[in-house]
Amino acid sequence: MTDEELREELWGVAGRRPAGNTIAMHVTRLRARLGDAAVVRRIRGRGYALTV
Repeated sequence: MTDEELREELWGVAGRRPAGNTIAMHVTRLRARLGDAAVVRRIRGRGYALTV
C-alpha cells in the first residue's frame, strides 16, 4: 500500500492531510504493538507491506 493510498483511506481525499513523516511515525508504533504477530515492511519507492 502506498503512502498516498494510506492517506486517502485514513484521512480522506478532502480532509486535512498529515505532513511529512506522520505515516512513518504511525507505522513505527504499529510495529511495536504488533510485536511478533506480524511484520510491516517498507518497500522503497512502493509503500508498505504487511505479512501476518
